[in-house]
Amino acid sequence: MHIPERIKLVHCSRKPYYAGGGLERMDYYLWRHLDRDLIDPRFVVLEEEQGDKSVYDPSVDYIKLDGSKSRFNQLLAVFSDADVVTYSTVDRFQPLVAESARVAKTPALVEIMHTLMPGQLYDHIDLTICVSNSAAQMQPDPGRTKVIVNGVDLDDFQPRRKTRSDGKIILLQATRRQKDMFFCLDELAKDIFAMEPDAELWLAGQGQEGESTAHVKRMGLVEDMAGLYNSADLLIMLSKKEALGIAAVEAMACGCVPVVADDAGLKEVVTDQVDGFVVNGNDRPKVVETIGRAMKMVNTGQIDHLRSKGRCAVERNFDIRNQIEQYQKTIIGLAKQKGRRTAPGPLKADPSPEVDIYEALDHYHRDNWGKAAEYLERMTKRRDPLKIEAYMNVARNFIKLAESTGRPELSDAIFRKLYDSGLREDDFFLMWYAVGLARGEKGPEAEPSRHVNKGGGVTPETIMSSALFLLKEGLAVHAAEALRRGMEICPDAPELAGLYKGILKKLKGGAG
Repeated sequence: MHIPERIKLVHCSRKPYYAGGGLERMDYYLWRHLDRDLIDPRFVVLEEEQGDKSVYDPSVDYIKLDGSKSRFNQLLAVFSDADVVTYSTVDRFQPLVAESARVAKTPALVEIMHTLMPGQLYDHIDLTICVSNSAAQMQPDPGRTKVIVNGVDLDDFQPRRKTRSDGKIILLQATRRQKDMFFCLDELAKDIFAMEPDAELWLAGQGQEGESTAHVKRMGLVEDMAGLYNSADLLIMLSKKEALGIAAVEAMACGCVPVVADDAGLKEVVTDQVDGFVVNGNDRPKVVETIGRAMKMVNTGQIDHLRSKGRCAVERNFDIRNQIEQYQKTIIGLAKQKGRRTAPGPLKADPSPEVDIYEALDHYHRDNWGKAAEYLERMTKRRDPLKIEAYMNVARNFIKLAESTGRPELSDAIFRKLYDSGLREDDFFLMWYAVGLARGEKGPEAEPSRHVNKGGGVTPETIMSSALFLLKEGLAVHAAEALRRGMEICPDAPELAGLYKGILKKLKGGAG
């Protein structure tokens, strides 16, 4: 019997499993459970190693990119023999993988959306896998969209409840502090302790560090999450715009009953008063009342029924082995539909300007503005225009940074690149004109000047609108300079002088 050659899959992760959260756990499950008789997987970590080797699970043979070299060309080499490329994302801004896969002539490209944002920015993305129906509803093309919910390994997350004799109720929040929340658990402490004085609040996750008290424990990153869920009675998860909420799934698998906000994907995980509680996150009194009701059920033992139902729901809907089987069928189906690779892809090529913007943004987030500026300079010199609006908007934000850090030549180059790429929005021309006015240039670029002034001369109205625009964009010093220049051009406009004095007062007070 003929055994077909295994499908060569490359999966790209933002960061290694040990350093990440729910998204990275799903990536790890793919590595752990994919059938090696059918699929030959390789896993790439896009983020650079930060010096802590412990964040890399030794059981996963990660391909780590060298940040001192072109990550684009490194990915070309990795993708050169791939049949299918997949990548996990929490936003839609991933040109590094998408462009590398296109240039490498990868037969099939799949993005996995772990967030409530529209993807499918590139036409050559064959499929968007969404982790919930809520995420799927955000996608522009339903025909290129498929739902495969995240899951948990039921062997790793089992109900092994730890018996306690102190009678305390433990409420857990297990998420990074920076997450957008209706309420963090400790913000409800006063109300909770009024109902249950001996309760303990545990806050786990990145950013949840700091001083603990007898009743509020700030635990930071916790390695044994299953043990944590088994120690807690209730998981309080009041996050906004949650694509799914894997922490709620993990907690339910361990018998920790969730209280969640009725927002997006969390409603797809928890059934109110069956296996947890779903509450309007905007309604603080209702949130407090619901937590109080849940604590009473813990005290009376009625919560055990919800614990049991929660475990059954996870076994039925979120068993990772079922999810991985769906991934495998999808990958195999795509390979049949799109065909397998017949020749290796190129090992070197010039990246698109969108890739330069991605690299600049990555370095900026790592507080390396100098390196980010280098990539922006490269972007402005590319022959190809920018083609995707999302990246144009990021480039516009970099204009503000270039201006505020004394890089007018870089700002000018980005303006010109955007214009040459076809950007013609009114506020773009206004920004371009206003920046030139603030610099005291004799005549700001002809094209924006014609657009803003409607072909006529400079008026107090255009000067005022330029200054107000700069203020809104956070460039208060530029706004003051634009007004000062405007007062020279239009000396009979007292409204300009009044606004100028107001901005100067604000700047002297440190608010600018």
